[in-house]
Amino acid sequence: MKETARIMGVSVTAAKGRLFHAKRALRKALRIRMNEHGGGIMMPTKRRVYAPDGSKQKILNPVLVAIDIRDIAFSADSDAGKTIARRP
Repeated sequence: MKETARIMGVSVTAAKGRLFHAKRALRKALRIRMNEHGGGIMMPTKRRVYAPDGSKQKILNPVLVAIDIRDIAFSADSDAGKTIARRP
């Protein structure tokens, strides 16, 4: 926490306060989102990174990074906070 506070340029107490409020806001947003989507969590399953050309428009070929997530499992046991992604 000391390093985080130093990087942010605030006291450790202020960094802890910001973390507390951010976590609370995230919990609230997740509760709202879960209620809107019938109790499920929406997760992105595809990400692509393309190279930009001179005018910062993406060049479709070649794809620099491609991430496809097919199976995600969440656990509420002692591994809380860990996301497990498995390949078929």
